[in-house]
Amino acid sequence: MSLARLSISSVRRSGTRARWLIVPAMLRRGAPAALLLCVLLAPLTVAVAQETVVRETQTRLQQLQEQIAEDEARLRETRQQERTSASQLNDLERQIALREELVALYDRRTSELRAETDSLTALIDTLQHEVTALEEDYRKRATHAYKYGRQHDVALILAAESINQMLVRIGYLRRFSNERRARLADLAAATATLSERRSEREKRLVDTQLLLDTASRERETLAQLRNERSQEVTRLRALQVDLSNELENKRTMARELSDRIVALMASAEARPAAPGRPSPRVATGDFAAGRGVLSWPTDGAVVEPFGERIDPVYGTRTPNPGILIATTASAGVRAAAGGVVSTVDQMPDIGSYIIMEHGDFHTVYGNFSLVYVATGDQVAEGDLIGRAGTTAEPRGSALFFGIFENAVPVNPLDWLLPR
Repeated sequence: MSLARLSISSVRRSGTRARWLIVPAMLRRGAPAALLLCVLLAPLTVAVAQETVVRETQTRLQQLQEQIAEDEARLRETRQQERTSASQLNDLERQIALREELVALYDRRTSELRAETDSLTALIDTLQHEVTALEEDYRKRATHAYKYGRQHDVALILAAESINQMLVRIGYLRRFSNERRARLADLAAATATLSERRSEREKRLVDTQLLLDTASRERETLAQLRNERSQEVTRLRALQVDLSNELENKRTMARELSDRIVALMASAEARPAAPGRPSPRVATGDFAAGRGVLSWPTDGAVVEPFGERIDPVYGTRTPNPGILIATTASAGVRAAAGGVVSTVDQMPDIGSYIIMEHGDFHTVYGNFSLVYVATGDQVAEGDLIGRAGTTAEPRGSALFFGIFENAVPVNPLDWLLPR
Protein backbone atom coordinates (compact mmCIF):
# COMPACT_ATOMS: atom_id res chain seq x y z
CA MET A 1 0.00 0.00 0.00
CA SER A 2 1.40 3.40 -0.98
CA LEU A 3 2.32 6.11 1.48
CA ALA A 4 -0.51 8.29 0.19
CA ARG A 5 -3.11 5.55 0.80
CA LEU A 6 -1.68 4.86 4.27
CA SER A 7 -2.01 8.56 5.07
CA ILE A 8 -5.59 8.64 3.82
CA SER A 9 -6.45 5.52 5.79
CA SER A 10 -4.90 7.09 8.89
CA VAL A 11 -6.98 10.20 8.36
CA ARG A 12 -10.09 8.06 8.00
CA ARG A 13 -9.34 6.11 11.19
CA SER A 14 -8.42 9.16 13.22
CA GLY A 15 -11.38 11.05 11.79
CA THR A 16 -13.73 8.22 12.74
CA ARG A 17 -12.45 8.18 16.34
CA ALA A 18 -12.79 11.92 16.63
CA ARG A 19 -16.26 11.81 15.14
CA TRP A 20 -17.59 9.35 17.75
CA LEU A 21 -16.07 11.44 20.52
CA ILE A 22 -17.61 14.70 19.27
CA VAL A 23 -21.11 13.45 18.34
CA PRO A 24 -22.29 12.49 21.89
CA ALA A 25 -21.18 15.85 23.20
CA MET A 26 -23.11 17.63 20.48
CA LEU A 27 -26.19 15.54 21.17
CA ARG A 28 -26.03 16.49 24.83
CA ARG A 29 -25.89 20.15 23.82
CA GLY A 30 -28.86 19.76 21.44
CA ALA A 31 -26.96 20.52 18.24
CA PRO A 32 -29.02 20.72 15.00
CA ALA A 33 -29.24 17.63 12.78
CA ALA A 34 -27.60 19.42 9.81
CA LEU A 35 -24.57 20.28 11.91
CA LEU A 36 -24.36 16.69 13.12
CA LEU A 37 -24.46 15.50 9.49
CA CYS A 38 -21.60 17.86 8.54
CA VAL A 39 -19.50 16.57 11.40
CA LEU A 40 -20.16 12.97 10.38
CA LEU A 41 -19.32 13.59 6.68
CA ALA A 42 -16.29 15.88 7.19
CA PRO A 43 -13.67 13.12 7.46
CA LEU A 44 -15.00 11.45 4.32
CA THR A 45 -14.80 14.76 2.41
CA VAL A 46 -11.18 15.29 3.50
CA ALA A 47 -10.25 11.75 2.48
CA VAL A 48 -11.84 12.14 -0.95
CA ALA A 49 -10.03 15.46 -1.47
CA GLN A 50 -6.71 13.90 -0.50
CA GLU A 51 -7.31 10.96 -2.83
CA THR A 52 -7.96 13.47 -5.63
CA VAL A 53 -4.68 15.24 -4.84
CA VAL A 54 -2.84 11.91 -4.87
CA ARG A 55 -4.32 10.97 -8.24
CA GLU A 56 -3.41 14.38 -9.68
CA THR A 57 0.12 14.04 -8.29
CA GLN A 58 0.52 10.57 -9.76
CA THR A 59 -0.79 11.76 -13.13
CA ARG A 60 1.57 14.74 -13.06
CA LEU A 61 4.45 12.45 -12.08
CA GLN A 62 3.71 10.16 -15.03
CA GLN A 63 3.57 13.14 -17.40
CA LEU A 64 6.89 14.44 -16.10
CA GLN A 65 8.51 11.02 -16.45
CA GLU A 66 7.29 10.77 -20.05
CA GLN A 67 8.53 14.28 -20.87
CA ILE A 68 11.88 13.58 -19.23
CA ALA A 69 12.23 10.34 -21.21
CA GLU A 70 11.44 12.15 -24.47
CA ASP A 71 13.87 14.98 -23.69
CA GLU A 72 16.62 12.54 -22.70
CA ALA A 73 16.09 10.63 -25.95
CA ARG A 74 16.32 13.84 -27.98
CA LEU A 75 19.40 14.90 -26.03
CA ARG A 76 21.11 11.55 -26.60
CA GLU A 77 20.27 11.71 -30.29
CA THR A 78 21.59 15.27 -30.59
CA ARG A 79 24.81 14.44 -28.76
CA GLN A 80 25.28 11.31 -30.84
CA GLN A 81 24.76 13.31 -34.03
CA GLU A 82 27.34 15.87 -32.91
CA ARG A 83 29.85 13.16 -31.99
CA THR A 84 29.15 11.36 -35.26
CA SER A 85 29.60 14.55 -37.27
CA ALA A 86 32.91 15.38 -35.61
CA SER A 87 34.13 11.79 -35.90
CA GLN A 88 33.00 11.59 -39.52
CA LEU A 89 34.83 14.80 -40.39
CA ASN A 90 38.01 13.50 -38.74
CA ASP A 91 37.68 10.19 -40.59
CA LEU A 92 37.20 12.03 -43.88
CA GLU A 93 40.28 14.16 -43.24
CA ARG A 94 42.31 11.05 -42.44
CA GLN A 95 41.01 9.17 -45.47
CA ILE A 96 41.75 12.13 -47.74
CA ALA A 97 45.31 12.39 -46.41
CA LEU A 98 45.90 8.67 -46.94
CA ARG A 99 44.37 8.73 -50.43
CA GLU A 100 46.44 11.75 -51.40
CA GLU A 101 49.60 9.96 -50.26
CA LEU A 102 48.53 6.82 -52.13
CA VAL A 103 47.84 8.73 -55.36
CA ALA A 104 51.21 10.49 -55.05
CA LEU A 105 52.88 7.10 -54.56
CA TYR A 106 51.11 5.71 -57.62
CA ASP A 107 52.19 8.72 -59.67
CA ARG A 108 55.79 8.31 -58.54
CA ARG A 109 55.78 4.58 -59.28
CA THR A 110 54.20 5.22 -62.68
CA SER A 111 56.96 7.71 -63.49
CA GLU A 112 59.56 5.14 -62.41
CA LEU A 113 57.98 2.46 -64.59
CA ARG A 114 57.86 4.82 -67.54
CA ALA A 115 61.55 5.66 -67.03
CA GLU A 116 62.36 1.95 -66.85
CA THR A 117 60.31 1.34 -69.97
CA ASP A 118 62.10 4.15 -71.81
CA SER A 119 65.47 2.74 -70.72
CA LEU A 120 64.47 -0.73 -71.89
CA THR A 121 63.28 0.69 -75.18
CA ALA A 122 66.67 2.41 -75.72
CA LEU A 123 68.49 -0.80 -74.80
CA ILE A 124 66.28 -2.81 -77.13
CA ASP A 125 67.03 -0.37 -79.96
CA THR A 126 70.78 -0.73 -79.33
CA LEU A 127 70.54 -4.52 -79.19
CA GLN A 128 68.43 -4.50 -82.31
CA HIS A 129 71.14 -2.54 -84.18
CA GLU A 130 73.81 -4.95 -82.92
CA VAL A 131 71.77 -7.98 -83.93
CA THR A 132 71.14 -6.43 -87.36
CA ALA A 133 74.88 -5.74 -87.80
CA LEU A 134 75.79 -9.26 -86.66
CA GLU A 135 73.23 -10.77 -88.99
CA GLU A 136 74.56 -8.70 -91.92
CA ASP A 137 78.17 -9.67 -91.16
CA TYR A 138 77.27 -13.30 -90.75
CA ARG A 139 75.33 -13.24 -93.99
CA LYS A 140 78.30 -11.80 -95.88
CA ARG A 141 80.68 -14.35 -94.41
CA ALA A 142 78.26 -17.19 -95.11
CA THR A 143 77.94 -15.99 -98.71
CA HIS A 144 81.73 -15.81 -99.10
CA ALA A 145 82.17 -19.29 -97.62
CA TYR A 146 79.48 -20.64 -99.90
CA LYS A 147 81.16 -19.16 -102.98
CA TYR A 148 84.74 -20.10 -102.26
CA GLY A 149 84.52 -22.84 -99.65
CA ARG A 150 87.66 -24.21 -98.02
CA GLN A 151 89.65 -24.13 -101.29
CA HIS A 152 90.12 -20.40 -101.04
CA ASP A 153 91.75 -20.77 -97.63
CA VAL A 154 94.07 -23.56 -98.90
CA ALA A 155 95.03 -21.53 -101.99
CA LEU A 156 95.76 -18.54 -99.79
CA ILE A 157 98.11 -20.66 -97.64
CA LEU A 158 99.88 -22.31 -100.62
CA ALA A 159 100.39 -18.96 -102.32
CA ALA A 160 102.62 -17.82 -99.48
CA GLU A 161 106.11 -16.85 -100.57
CA SER A 162 107.72 -18.19 -97.43
CA ILE A 163 107.13 -20.51 -94.55
CA ASN A 164 106.83 -17.55 -92.22
CA GLN A 165 104.16 -15.94 -94.40
CA MET A 166 102.35 -19.28 -94.56
CA LEU A 167 102.27 -19.55 -90.75
CA VAL A 168 100.99 -16.01 -90.48
CA ARG A 169 98.18 -16.74 -92.95
CA ILE A 170 97.28 -19.96 -91.11
CA GLY A 171 97.06 -18.00 -87.82
CA TYR A 172 94.96 -15.32 -89.49
CA LEU A 173 92.52 -17.85 -90.90
CA ARG A 174 92.26 -19.56 -87.50
CA ARG A 175 91.53 -16.27 -85.73
CA PHE A 176 89.05 -15.40 -88.45
CA SER A 177 87.27 -18.71 -87.93
CA ASN A 178 87.21 -18.26 -84.15
CA GLU A 179 85.94 -14.73 -84.51
CA ARG A 180 83.19 -15.88 -86.82
CA ARG A 181 82.10 -18.52 -84.30
CA ALA A 182 82.20 -15.89 -81.54
CA ARG A 183 80.16 -13.55 -83.68
CA LEU A 184 77.63 -16.31 -84.19
CA ALA A 185 77.48 -16.90 -80.43
CA ASP A 186 77.11 -13.14 -79.81
CA LEU A 187 74.30 -13.04 -82.32
CA ALA A 188 72.48 -15.83 -80.52
CA ALA A 189 73.02 -14.20 -77.10
CA ALA A 190 71.97 -10.75 -78.34
CA THR A 191 68.87 -12.22 -79.90
CA ALA A 192 67.97 -13.97 -76.61
CA THR A 193 68.63 -10.79 -74.60
CA LEU A 194 66.55 -8.78 -77.03
CA SER A 195 63.64 -11.19 -76.64
CA GLU A 196 63.99 -11.09 -72.84
CA ARG A 197 64.07 -7.29 -72.73
CA ARG A 198 61.04 -7.09 -74.98
CA SER A 199 59.12 -9.39 -72.62
CA GLU A 200 60.25 -7.31 -69.66
CA ARG A 201 59.14 -4.13 -71.37
CA GLU A 202 55.72 -5.63 -72.10
CA LYS A 203 55.38 -6.53 -68.43
CA ARG A 204 56.37 -3.00 -67.40
CA LEU A 205 53.80 -1.57 -69.79
CA VAL A 206 51.08 -3.81 -68.30
CA ASP A 207 52.11 -2.87 -64.74
CA THR A 208 52.14 0.80 -65.67
CA GLN A 209 48.66 0.59 -67.15
CA LEU A 210 47.36 -1.19 -64.04
CA LEU A 211 48.84 1.51 -61.84
CA LEU A 212 47.36 4.21 -64.05
CA ASP A 213 43.93 2.59 -63.79
CA THR A 214 44.26 2.20 -60.00
CA ALA A 215 45.45 5.78 -59.62
CA SER A 216 42.51 6.95 -61.72
CA ARG A 217 40.06 5.12 -59.44
CA GLU A 218 41.81 6.51 -56.36
CA ARG A 219 41.51 10.03 -57.78
CA GLU A 220 37.78 9.48 -58.26
CA THR A 221 37.47 8.20 -54.68
CA LEU A 222 39.53 11.14 -53.47
CA ALA A 223 37.26 13.56 -55.35
CA GLN A 224 34.21 11.95 -53.70
CA LEU A 225 35.81 12.20 -50.26
CA ARG A 226 36.68 15.84 -50.84
CA ASN A 227 33.11 16.47 -51.91
CA GLU A 228 31.80 14.74 -48.77
CA ARG A 229 34.19 16.78 -46.65
CA SER A 230 33.04 19.96 -48.35
CA GLN A 231 29.41 19.05 -47.70
CA GLU A 232 30.13 18.19 -44.07
CA VAL A 233 32.06 21.41 -43.53
CA THR A 234 29.22 23.34 -45.17
CA ARG A 235 26.70 21.61 -42.90
CA LEU A 236 28.73 22.30 -39.77
CA ARG A 237 29.23 25.91 -40.82
CA ALA A 238 25.49 26.23 -41.40
CA LEU A 239 24.92 24.75 -37.94
CA GLN A 240 27.34 27.27 -36.51
CA VAL A 241 25.47 30.03 -38.30
CA ASP A 242 22.18 28.71 -36.90
CA LEU A 243 23.65 28.66 -33.41
CA SER A 244 24.99 32.18 -33.88
CA ASN A 245 21.59 33.32 -35.12
CA GLU A 246 19.91 31.63 -32.17
CA LEU A 247 22.34 33.34 -29.82
CA GLU A 248 21.70 36.71 -31.44
CA ASN A 249 17.93 36.13 -31.36
CA LYS A 250 18.09 35.38 -27.64
CA ARG A 251 20.17 38.46 -26.97
CA THR A 252 17.78 40.52 -29.08
CA MET A 253 14.82 39.01 -27.23
CA ALA A 254 16.29 39.87 -23.83
CA ARG A 255 17.14 43.39 -24.96
CA GLU A 256 13.76 44.01 -26.61
CA LEU A 257 11.84 42.67 -23.63
CA SER A 258 13.78 44.90 -21.26
CA ASP A 259 13.33 47.92 -23.54
CA ARG A 260 9.64 47.17 -23.96
CA ILE A 261 9.11 46.85 -20.21
CA VAL A 262 11.04 50.09 -19.56
CA ALA A 263 8.75 51.84 -22.04
CA LEU A 264 5.67 50.28 -20.44
CA MET A 265 6.77 51.38 -16.98
CA ALA A 266 7.38 54.93 -18.20
CA SER A 267 3.98 54.97 -19.88
CA ALA A 268 2.27 53.62 -16.75
CA GLU A 269 3.84 56.31 -14.56
CA ALA A 270 2.85 59.05 -17.00
CA ARG A 271 -0.84 58.16 -17.31
CA PRO A 272 -3.41 58.63 -14.51
CA ALA A 273 -4.69 55.51 -12.80
CA ALA A 274 -7.93 54.17 -14.30
CA PRO A 275 -10.98 53.83 -12.00
CA GLY A 276 -11.02 50.44 -10.31
CA ARG A 277 -7.47 49.68 -11.34
CA PRO A 278 -4.94 49.19 -8.51
CA SER A 279 -2.13 51.72 -8.28
CA PRO A 280 1.35 50.54 -9.34
CA ARG A 281 2.49 50.61 -5.71
CA VAL A 282 -0.38 48.34 -4.60
CA ALA A 283 0.16 46.01 -7.56
CA THR A 284 3.88 45.89 -6.83
CA GLY A 285 3.24 45.00 -3.21
CA ASP A 286 0.73 42.30 -4.11
CA PHE A 287 3.12 40.70 -6.57
CA ALA A 288 6.16 40.96 -4.29
CA ALA A 289 4.18 39.18 -1.57
CA GLY A 290 3.80 36.22 -3.90
CA ARG A 291 7.50 35.42 -4.05
CA GLY A 292 7.91 31.66 -3.87
CA VAL A 293 4.18 30.90 -4.12
CA LEU A 294 3.21 32.02 -7.64
CA SER A 295 1.26 29.49 -9.66
CA TRP A 296 3.02 27.74 -12.53
CA PRO A 297 1.68 29.02 -15.86
CA THR A 298 1.52 25.50 -17.33
CA ASP A 299 2.37 21.91 -16.49
CA GLY A 300 5.80 20.76 -17.59
CA ALA A 301 9.47 20.53 -16.81
CA VAL A 302 12.04 23.32 -17.14
CA VAL A 303 14.30 22.42 -20.07
CA GLU A 304 16.12 25.76 -20.34
CA PRO A 305 16.93 27.38 -17.00
CA PHE A 306 17.28 31.07 -16.27
CA GLY A 307 20.58 32.85 -16.86
CA GLU A 308 23.58 32.21 -19.07
CA ARG A 309 23.63 28.79 -20.71
CA ILE A 310 26.85 27.22 -22.08
CA ASP A 311 26.46 24.93 -25.09
CA PRO A 312 28.08 21.56 -24.20
CA VAL A 313 29.36 21.01 -27.75
CA TYR A 314 30.42 24.42 -29.05
CA GLY A 315 30.94 26.27 -25.77
CA THR A 316 28.85 29.26 -26.83
CA ARG A 317 27.27 31.34 -24.06
CA THR A 318 23.60 32.15 -24.50
CA PRO A 319 21.69 34.49 -22.15
CA ASN A 320 18.22 33.39 -21.13
CA PRO A 321 16.04 36.06 -19.46
CA GLY A 322 13.48 33.46 -18.39
CA ILE A 323 12.81 29.74 -18.36
CA LEU A 324 11.51 27.39 -21.03
CA ILE A 325 8.90 24.90 -19.83
CA ALA A 326 8.45 21.80 -21.97
CA THR A 327 4.81 20.78 -22.07
CA THR A 328 2.30 19.04 -24.30
CA ALA A 329 1.35 20.69 -27.57
CA SER A 330 -1.34 23.37 -27.16
CA ALA A 331 -1.37 22.96 -23.37
CA GLY A 332 -3.35 25.57 -21.48
CA VAL A 333 -1.42 28.61 -20.21
CA ARG A 334 -2.74 30.43 -17.13
CA ALA A 335 -1.75 33.68 -15.49
CA ALA A 336 0.78 33.12 -12.70
CA ALA A 337 -0.50 36.25 -10.98
CA GLY A 338 -3.24 38.82 -11.44
CA GLY A 339 -2.40 41.85 -13.55
CA VAL A 340 -3.10 43.90 -16.65
CA VAL A 341 -2.15 42.78 -20.16
CA SER A 342 0.11 45.56 -21.42
CA THR A 343 1.46 43.96 -24.62
CA VAL A 344 0.47 41.25 -27.09
CA ASP A 345 3.08 41.00 -29.84
CA GLN A 346 5.53 38.73 -31.67
CA MET A 347 9.30 38.31 -31.92
CA PRO A 348 11.42 35.72 -33.78
CA ASP A 349 12.75 33.75 -30.82
CA ILE A 350 9.54 33.24 -28.83
CA GLY A 351 6.84 33.89 -31.43
CA SER A 352 3.61 35.30 -29.99
CA TYR A 353 4.10 36.66 -26.48
CA ILE A 354 2.20 38.47 -23.73
CA ILE A 355 3.50 40.99 -21.18
CA MET A 356 1.44 41.46 -18.04
CA GLU A 357 1.96 44.42 -15.73
CA HIS A 358 2.10 44.08 -11.92
CA GLY A 359 3.38 47.50 -10.87
CA ASP A 360 7.17 47.43 -10.87
CA PHE A 361 7.01 43.79 -11.94
CA HIS A 362 6.16 42.35 -15.35
CA THR A 363 5.59 38.74 -16.36
CA VAL A 364 6.29 37.55 -19.89
CA TYR A 365 4.66 34.53 -21.52
CA GLY A 366 5.90 33.45 -24.95
CA ASN A 367 5.71 30.82 -27.70
CA PHE A 368 1.91 30.76 -27.89
CA SER A 369 0.00 28.85 -30.52
CA LEU A 370 -3.18 30.71 -29.49
CA VAL A 371 -3.65 33.91 -27.46
CA TYR A 372 -6.94 34.51 -25.62
CA VAL A 373 -6.33 38.00 -24.20
CA ALA A 374 -5.79 41.48 -25.63
CA THR A 375 -3.94 44.59 -24.55
CA GLY A 376 -5.70 46.26 -21.63
CA ASP A 377 -7.45 43.13 -20.32
CA GLN A 378 -7.57 42.72 -16.55
CA VAL A 379 -6.53 39.13 -15.75
CA ALA A 380 -6.85 37.26 -12.47
CA GLU A 381 -4.47 34.61 -11.22
CA GLY A 382 -5.25 31.27 -12.87
CA ASP A 383 -7.17 32.76 -15.82
CA LEU A 384 -6.60 30.96 -19.12
CA ILE A 385 -4.66 33.38 -21.35
CA GLY A 386 -3.70 31.12 -24.26
CA ARG A 387 -2.29 27.85 -25.52
CA ALA A 388 1.35 26.75 -25.47
CA GLY A 389 3.26 26.15 -28.67
CA THR A 390 3.17 23.24 -31.08
CA THR A 391 5.81 22.06 -33.53
CA ALA A 392 4.90 25.07 -35.69
CA GLU A 393 6.17 27.58 -33.09
CA PRO A 394 9.83 28.66 -32.68
CA ARG A 395 10.26 26.73 -29.40
CA GLY A 396 8.06 23.75 -30.26
CA SER A 397 5.80 22.28 -27.58
CA ALA A 398 6.93 24.62 -24.83
CA LEU A 399 6.21 27.90 -23.02
CA PHE A 400 8.64 30.72 -22.31
CA PHE A 401 8.07 32.41 -18.95
CA GLY A 402 9.98 35.36 -17.53
CA ILE A 403 9.71 37.81 -14.63
CA PHE A 404 11.17 41.31 -14.76
CA GLU A 405 11.62 43.63 -11.79
CA ASN A 406 12.12 47.23 -12.88
CA ALA A 407 12.93 45.91 -16.38
CA VAL A 408 15.67 43.60 -15.02
CA PRO A 409 15.11 39.85 -15.52
CA VAL A 410 14.99 37.76 -12.35
CA ASN A 411 14.93 34.00 -11.91
CA PRO A 412 11.30 32.80 -12.20
CA LEU A 413 12.08 29.69 -10.14
CA ASP A 414 12.62 31.95 -7.11
CA TRP A 415 9.03 33.15 -7.48
CA LEU A 416 7.12 30.07 -8.58
CA LEU A 417 5.71 27.56 -6.12
CA PRO A 418 8.37 24.84 -5.57
CA ARG A 419 7.51 21.47 -7.05
